[in-house]
Amino acid sequence: LADRVVVMQAGRIVAQGRDVWSDPHFPYREAQRRRDAAAERIPAVDGSCVVVHEGQQSASVPEEEALLAAEVVSKRMRDRMRGTWMNVLTDCSLRVAAGRTVGLEGRSGAGKSTLVRILLGLLRPDGGTVCWNGRDIRALPRTERLAFRRGVQLVVQNPEQAFDPRRSIGGSLSEVFAVHPVLLRAGADVRAQIVETLSAVELTERVLTRHPHELSGGELQRAAIARALLTEPRILLLDEPTTMLDISLRAQIMELLLRLRVERGLGMLLISHERELLRDFADEIHVLEAGRVR
Repeated sequence: LADRVVVMQAGRIVAQGRDVWSDPHFPYREAQRRRDAAAERIPAVDGSCVVVHEGQQSASVPEEEALLAAEVVSKRMRDRMRGTWMNVLTDCSLRVAAGRTVGLEGRSGAGKSTLVRILLGLLRPDGGTVCWNGRDIRALPRTERLAFRRGVQLVVQNPEQAFDPRRSIGGSLSEVFAVHPVLLRAGADVRAQIVETLSAVELTERVLTRHPHELSGGELQRAAIARALLTEPRILLLDEPTTMLDISLRAQIMELLLRLRVERGLGMLLISHERELLRDFADEIHVLEAGRVR
């Protein structure tokens, strides 16, 4: 609809004019090119298993390698409007291993959020089990339960909802050590560990004094990822981590997550309704439909 387009990025005008969309160096086109380059797949190996989408394959994961596993999980919930019970999840199973990304596709209302809450131990399933290192999380002793909570971290869709708007970013990040003091390294201080982790997500310590509304969407999502990393997790649950961002920032965040997966050997469950994103970044893809994982 516009006669002339002006593009701002990081507080600067980076492109303007009538033909900005045809410019190969236009930020959004460049971001798409970088995303495509980052999504190149390693060829499937012998013994691979075919996943949901025809033509895609990934190396088989032995069951004993799964760090986090849902085994035939079911959940019924009450529809308060109708006063009836409905099956939200039915016999759902999936496994996430270190260094791999499992994609979970599902439309709104498919049960993705319910499954995430069950995987985090925040919601008890009516049937089936969630296992951490092969053990039912409900049977874990206190010390191992705390290790599970540190080991599985969530990155939510809207980073604004992940932070207290009244607190600085530094204040919110330091809460991690108040809850899990065991994470504080000998001879180190809280600020030093936070700054080190911020560097890993390409943020500087200047964000520590900022409040959530003072950061861009991309910066805030990086801060949310940093907070998850502070617990030294082994699994990240990524619930639509780029949906609230524009296309140029989406590519940057996904590249960051890929790098962290390689550097730290993280296992990831990438939840999205965008099939193209899952095809680009996941090693295997499952579809959650009508409460069932297919």
